[in-house]
Amino acid sequence: MPQLKEPVRSPDGYEISVATNYLGHFLLANLMLDDLRKAAAPRLVTLGTVTANSEEFGGKVPIPAPANLGDFEGVRRGFKAPTAMIDGKPFKTGKAYKDSKLCTMMMSRELQARFHAQTGIVFSTLYPGCVADTPLFRNAPRLFQKIFPWFQKNITKGYIAHGLPPKTAQNLVAQTFRGNAEVLLQAAEPLDEIVRGVTTPGGITEDLVSTLMAHNALGAWDAAMDKVLARTAPDRAKGPAPK
Repeated sequence: MPQLKEPVRSPDGYEISVATNYLGHFLLANLMLDDLRKAAAPRLVTLGTVTANSEEFGGKVPIPAPANLGDFEGVRRGFKAPTAMIDGKPFKTGKAYKDSKLCTMMMSRELQARFHAQTGIVFSTLYPGCVADTPLFRNAPRLFQKIFPWFQKNITKGYIAHGLPPKTAQNLVAQTFRGNAEVLLQAAEPLDEIVRGVTTPGGITEDLVSTLMAHNALGAWDAAMDKVLARTAPDRAKGPAPK
């Protein structure tokens, strides 16, 4: 709802973006914790966005303003009318969305810090890319609907369409491998335990791992990750550091 001048509120009286994208997610995540603890490889994944990440190009674009929670003045006031922004400032619909997603991303990090060690649940957040030419942006100005897909394809490189172009698919695979390396760098568990924790039954990651195992390639992957760790974190690697 990018053209709103006044906030829409949930039945509880909270600004709708924050109520939907953060408060609802926070409640659901906490309600799920006990059930997740019982799962064989528990994970809780939330969707973030680059527009809420100040380290990304999309998060630096001031339309209408970058995500910024300030000192949570709006929350201190109770976050009900007339307050509609977490930072307590005047309402901006696009920024309200960005702030709500920033809260969700922060929630995921906090849940990981608080509960992963004792429960084994992996909490993560991801950005799936931007489906820029579907009815997702039907309420945006017509000029925006025409320009935005081009902007996502050529500037941010975050454009996602039905049927991925080869370069986009390659980029997603590269990002997946980089993410896997980050998981290995941060985790203390053996590779087979990590694999069980990051694969979804019937999902593409399980297909990838199954294929690697069928070709006896998982051991090579393990060795390759050890070499990476030997360079970046020598205390974590199994073998000698590469020369």
